[in-house]
Amino acid sequence: MPLNPSVIIIGKLVVGLMWTVTGATLFLKGDSTLLEAGRLTFWITASVHVLECAIFFPTLRQSPTRSLGENLVLTMIFGVFHYATLKYEELAEQGVPTVGGDSGLSDP
Repeated sequence: MPLNPSVIIIGKLVVGLMWTVTGATLFLKGDSTLLEAGRLTFWITASVHVLECAIFFPTLRQSPTRSLGENLVLTMIFGVFHYATLKYEELAEQGVPTVGGDSGLSDP
């Protein structure tokens, strides 16, 4: 069962905000514990998203709605929430009833 569309959208917003905040710590001077934690979180998140690209590669490659390049970029940004979007779209294409109908989950 795919995630509820609202959960996916909120997850994408949270991940986007997290990238913005932790990315900003890379450009701020200083060595405070908070800055160091932000930098560490940035690199851990980037590493996890690279791993997700590898794990989800077969699904990303077979997507009928986006190119492999688009899917890799969106997975690097949104991680598992982009994968959930693809699975949600796949079920909708197959005619499986989904929560929320046309949810607007498609990425631009």
